[in-house]
Amino acid sequence: MPTGASRTAHLHRLPLGRALLLMLLAIGVLPGAAFGAGIDRPMKLELIDQRDARPATLWLGSSTSREADPAQLARITGGAAFNAAVSAGRPVEEHFFAQEFTTRFPGGLPHLVIALDVEQFRRERADPIVRRPAGSLPLPSKRYRADGFRTINPYAGRVLTRHLAPSIREYQRLIYPKLRRLDPAQVAQLRGLLALASQHGGVPTVLIMPAHPRHVRELRPFGRAKRRHELLGLLETLRAEGLPFRLADYGAIAAFGGRAGDFYDGVHMNPRNMARMVARLGMAGYLAPPLLAPLPVPLEPAAVS
Repeated sequence: MPTGASRTAHLHRLPLGRALLLMLLAIGVLPGAAFGAGIDRPMKLELIDQRDARPATLWLGSSTSREADPAQLARITGGAAFNAAVSAGRPVEEHFFAQEFTTRFPGGLPHLVIALDVEQFRRERADPIVRRPAGSLPLPSKRYRADGFRTINPYAGRVLTRHLAPSIREYQRLIYPKLRRLDPAQVAQLRGLLALASQHGGVPTVLIMPAHPRHVRELRPFGRAKRRHELLGLLETLRAEGLPFRLADYGAIAAFGGRAGDFYDGVHMNPRNMARMVARLGMAGYLAPPLLAPLPVPLEPAAVS
């Protein structure tokens, strides 16, 4: 999540920095995380523009859920799916992409799976999402399928034993100083996203994403457990405001049969854990609209060590 942005932010301040960044991303000089931070948003936008039909399921989130495979979602639900999760994504991007689907396909909205993690609510300036001229990114476009899935996983070369501790230190240094509380701007964006779904008659799934148990444990002194409690309280408030949704709290890997060894780092799961989580979501019925209006069941937080 923060890795790519922190490595490339200085380029944006240099003369011709943006053009240089795009060139380096296109030829693969910069690492995969940086590629995602620079190209994810316009590429997902372009793929939405190219669609000729609204998918049944729209997956929204950050890099922690970007590797959820729409092909697996489609096998489970029987309908097409699109993954609009982006690197360093937050509710502002999730709301934006949902609105794009209502513009592209008026009159309805796919079933939303909103994959949240606590760190999405950090206070940070949002970069604008802009459309690129047609054909301006020919090489990156080959790295995405039409359903939004990245065919090249930027984390695939990571070894957990080498990357877990550095990723935790990065969150301690770069993310949690911006997370003294849930950012009101991101809270407003989440409220707007749920309102948008409700206006279209939808009952989205709000998914709390997991993190590695060591990440959870070592971020506790930095306020992660408090922010998680605040996030669950926020969801209670939004439900009380009349915004319907179903909660899948998979903050603990035990909630979906995940394994601590199947992470790339503190927050990014490998395909085995991701497939387990998606399969469990499907078994629980979270990947499709509920057949009946859900009852107001109290939110029960998963046991997170």
